[in-house]
Amino acid sequence: MKKYSLVLAAVLLSLSISSASAKRHNYNAQYQQQSGADHNNGNNGGYNNPGIIPAPSVNVPRPEVISPELKGQALFDALHEYTFSHTAVGYGAAKTLLPTKVDAEEKDGKSGVTCHYSQVFIPCSGKDCVERGDENGDGKPNDFVNVEHTWPQSFFNKSEPMRSDMHHLLLTLSVPNGRRGHMPFSTVAPGNKVDYATDSGSKLSGSNFEPCDASKGNIARALLYFAVTYTGNSVHSGEFNSNGFWDSKVEMLLEWNRQDPPDAQEKRRNEVIASYQGKRNPFIDDPSLADKIGLEVWKKMQ
Repeated sequence: MKKYSLVLAAVLLSLSISSASAKRHNYNAQYQQQSGADHNNGNNGGYNNPGIIPAPSVNVPRPEVISPELKGQALFDALHEYTFSHTAVGYGAAKTLLPTKVDAEEKDGKSGVTCHYSQVFIPCSGKDCVERGDENGDGKPNDFVNVEHTWPQSFFNKSEPMRSDMHHLLLTLSVPNGRRGHMPFSTVAPGNKVDYATDSGSKLSGSNFEPCDASKGNIARALLYFAVTYTGNSVHSGEFNSNGFWDSKVEMLLEWNRQDPPDAQEKRRNEVIASYQGKRNPFIDDPSLADKIGLEVWKKMQ
């Protein structure tokens, strides 16, 4: 796989990262403090004013593999140092940017988005995107597109910057989004009763929600990014179950990452999100990083 070069090496030169003492950055205090400062200064940027869309940057550098020897906990910590300091755009801005900039595409002269879980193209008018009939074959016609949090927002009490971090947000039709709810991603065993399905292959059986094959790699890289970025933060609230949602699923996510590598659209998406948030998803630039970190380190992210 092609390796990309960037400036992350300069960051790591100033750090002495060890698996025993790596710092975990806590967003809760950081963003509460920032929120108050922005409010007092009359700054409408960030997540305090969801109507403000930040101006994009250009040529956000790609994170590089620092050295062939860097792996395991040291690699996890290095990537955490890179991703944690991104810009939070705010959830209102994110909901506008996703259909109009991040995932926007044109087909047959129409602007729209291709929905995860359904893999159907839905034309949009601004940020409003509505299904025409039952295009995804789930028996629920005229559905609308909304935002899926791959790491459910109930697990972090809808707190920023997790809620608006577009690297783990996906556009889906509302019905499959609602059917997944806060279930862990999983696989449905052959022969099991299917309670809900789309024509693309996404299906629900009991408490198991399996996305279609075309979305599996995207979902894996979104969750791996979230785990690296928000380790050490309060992202395990509500009905979060450590083993059920994460520990028992990491091996499957690593497999999905290998089986469904980033396509041109996912790479473009990474570029656009980085232009607004200031940081990239390193697992899209180099999916092999996930396996270099290793299964046991991934299980310790909490």
